[in-house]
Amino acid sequence: MDEKASSPNNPKSSNQTIDSEETLLTFDDYADAAQSEYNQNTVESTDSTAVTSSQDIANNESGDSVERVRRRVSKRQKRKELAKQKKRHPIVKILLTLFVLVGLAAGGFLYYLSRPIYIEAGSAPSLGLIESNKIIRTLCKIDDDVDSIDTTCLGENKLSSTLFGFIPFELTAVVRDTTPPEVVTCQLFVGVGSEIDAEDFVVEYSDGTSLTFTLDGEFKCDDVGEGQLSLIATDEAGNSTTEPVFYTVMDALSGVECELGLDEVGVVDQLSSLLPGIVNLEIDSFDAASCGSYDVTADIVGDELGDSDVKLLFDFELADTLAPTADVLSFDLPLGSSLTPESAVVNLYDESECTLNWETSPDFDRVGEQTAFVVATDAHGNSSRFEVKLYIHDLMSELTAEAGQAPVQLTKLIGGELTSVGNSNYADFALGSHTLRLRGEYSEFTVTLNVVDTIKPTLKLRDLDTEKGVLPSPEDFVASCSDNTDVSFTYDQTPSVDTLGTYDVTIVATDEGGNTAKSTAKLKVITDTTPPVISGVKNLSAYEGDTISYRSGVTAYDETDGTVIVYVNSKNVNTSVAGTYTVTYTAYDTSGNAATASAKVTIKPVTQSTLDSLADEILSVIITGSMTEREKAKAIYDWCCENLKYSTVTSYLMGYYYKAAYSGYKLRYGNCYTYYAVARSLLTRAGITNMMIQRDSTTNPHYWNLVKIDGNWYHFDTCPQPAPNNDGCFLLTDAEVAYYSTYKEAGYYSFAAGVYPATP
Repeated sequence: MDEKASSPNNPKSSNQTIDSEETLLTFDDYADAAQSEYNQNTVESTDSTAVTSSQDIANNESGDSVERVRRRVSKRQKRKELAKQKKRHPIVKILLTLFVLVGLAAGGFLYYLSRPIYIEAGSAPSLGLIESNKIIRTLCKIDDDVDSIDTTCLGENKLSSTLFGFIPFELTAVVRDTTPPEVVTCQLFVGVGSEIDAEDFVVEYSDGTSLTFTLDGEFKCDDVGEGQLSLIATDEAGNSTTEPVFYTVMDALSGVECELGLDEVGVVDQLSSLLPGIVNLEIDSFDAASCGSYDVTADIVGDELGDSDVKLLFDFELADTLAPTADVLSFDLPLGSSLTPESAVVNLYDESECTLNWETSPDFDRVGEQTAFVVATDAHGNSSRFEVKLYIHDLMSELTAEAGQAPVQLTKLIGGELTSVGNSNYADFALGSHTLRLRGEYSEFTVTLNVVDTIKPTLKLRDLDTEKGVLPSPEDFVASCSDNTDVSFTYDQTPSVDTLGTYDVTIVATDEGGNTAKSTAKLKVITDTTPPVISGVKNLSAYEGDTISYRSGVTAYDETDGTVIVYVNSKNVNTSVAGTYTVTYTAYDTSGNAATASAKVTIKPVTQSTLDSLADEILSVIITGSMTEREKAKAIYDWCCENLKYSTVTSYLMGYYYKAAYSGYKLRYGNCYTYYAVARSLLTRAGITNMMIQRDSTTNPHYWNLVKIDGNWYHFDTCPQPAPNNDGCFLLTDAEVAYYSTYKEAGYYSFAAGVYPATP
C-alpha cells in the first residue's frame, strides 16, 4: 500500500509547475504511462506527499539534488495524468496513430517520386510502378506523353505530373545505357592494296545507342595472306564489346578489270566468276557508260565455310581497250564535190564517243578512181582505219542547158560510166533548176541542171476586123509563133475601138525566159450588129399565190457593152389562177441590138395534199404522241402566234381557203383570214374538229376558228387582237368573247349565235 502511494506514476502526487523544456513527451512516454496505469489499476495514493518526500530523500541519497528530484517526480506525474486522459479518450490515440502513419506514407511516397526513374537505352519508354500500379497511377497523374521520351538519346527527361489531383509535380526519367553492344562480325576476303574500315567487318549489331567501331591494330593488305585483328564496338555510354575478326588478302580479287560496254548484269556475272560461291554482289554507284574504278561488296558461301559469314570487298576497273568498228561506203562523185568522213562511215560502233577524220583528204578535183582512209578514234584513244574508194567523174555538180536542148557534158557520160535514174529527156525540161539522179559504179549522186531560155520567139501576125466597141485579144492577131518555152502575148499599145476605121496594132510576144519579139498587123473597126446573149433562162413552176423570182440566175452579156440589163415581161402570168403562162426576157446593147428569150411558167393549184404536206412538216416538230387533245391545240395556237405576222397584203385571198393557207405557210404573213386558214389546216391535220366563224359585219369582217376539245366547242383565234387589248383567244367560251366584245373591243367578237354551236 505504501509502495503504490509512493509511486512516481501517481498523477496526483504533485501540483507543481513543470518547466517548458520538460513538457516534451515522446510516444513511448505515453505508452509507458498508459501501461503503468493499467498495471496499477488506477490505484491512487492520498498520501503522495509523504511518499514523494521519502522517495526524494532516497534519490537524494544517490547524489541528486532536491530540486532536480522534484522536477523528475513532477514529470512522472504529468505522464501519468496524460496517460489517464488518453485512456479516457481512446479515439485521440487512434487519430494520432493514423496521422503519424499517413505522414510516414506520404513522406515515403514523395521520396519515391523524387528519385530518378531509369530507362534502359533502346527499350520502350516506361515509368515502372508509376505506370503499372493502379493506386500510384491514381495518386500521381502523368500529364506528359511518356511515349515521347526518345530512348535513343541518353540523359534526363522531365515529365509534368499532378499529385493527389491538385499538387503540380515534376518527375525525372533518365535514359541510360548499361548494356554492352552485341556485334556479329564476318570474315573478309579482299584484294591486294584494298582499304578497309572497321565497319566492313560488321554484319549486324544491336544497341540502344549509336556505335563506333575500331580495330586494335593496323589493317595490312599489301601482300597475299591471312590476318587477325580485334574489333572493338563502343556505344555512347562507353560500354564496349571486343570480337576477333579475320581477313584474307587474295590475288584473285586484285587488279580486276571489265570492258566498257557491259551493262551492270554483265559486269556482275563476270565478277561473280572470280571465286566460287559468290552471291549478293553489289557495285557502288555503277555507270556502264563511264570508265573508272568501282567498289564491290559480295557474300561468299560454300560447304567448307560452314556457318561462318564471309564478305568480299574489292574494286575493279571499268576500261575501254577495244578500237571502234564500222562499215564504209564507196562513192561516185562529180568534180568539185565534197565528202565528210562521217558520210563515208556507217554502222560505227564503240562504247564511247568517236571522232572521224580523213587520214589524207581526197582530191575532189582529180578525175578518176582514188582511195582514201578514214580514221575513227574513240574517247579513250583507241583507233581504227577504214578504206574508202572514190570515183570522180568529169562532170560538174551544177550544169546549164538551153531550153529544149540536152547538156552536152552530160550526154557524153550517160550510157557509159553513168546511168540516169529517172527522166532523162533533158530537152523537155521546163525552165528552172532540176535535180538529176545519176548512178556510177559505187553509188548514186545528184547534179543540178539549170534550164535557161535566151532565144526570143519567132512571131507572125494576121489582120483583123472588129465591131465598134469590141476589143479583140492580142492572141486573136497571132497567125503563128515558135519558141522552146511558153509564150504570152500583149498589146504594145492598146488600140481604140470606139471609132470606125483601120488602125496599126503592134503585138509583143514574151517567152518564159523573158525574151520578146514584136510584130504589127491591121485592125479594122466596123459597125456593131451583134446583139447581147441572154443566159440562165429556164421554165418555172409555182403554186397558186406563190411569189415568183423571174430574174433569179438570168444575165445578159454584150461583146461591146459587157453586162447589160435584162427586162422581164410577166404581165400574162396570173399566179392566183392555175395554168401555163409565158414570160419574156429582153436585153439591149448601146447600138440598139436586141436579144429575146422566153420561158414557160406553170401555176399549180393548191390542193389538200399540198397543205397536208406543209402541215406535217410543222406538226412533226411541235406535236408528240403523248399529248392530249387540249395540249395539241395549245401547241398549234402558240406556233401560229409566234410564226405568223399580221398584214393586209393578202386580203385578196379571203374566201380562198387553200390559197390563203398556202400563202400563210410560205410567206408567214397575212390578215385574219390567213391566220384562220393556217390554223384550220394544222388543226384538221392534227385530228381536231374545227370550223370557221366570222363576225356578223359585211363591211368589217373578221374570221377565226371554233374547235371541239373534249366534246365541247371553244373559240380559237390566233390573229393578234387590237392593241392594247391583245389578251389572246385560246379556248374561250361564248361568255368570255361576249365580255371582250362588250368591255374591251366593241363588237369584236359579234356573231350570229344561232348559226354556230354553243360553248360551255
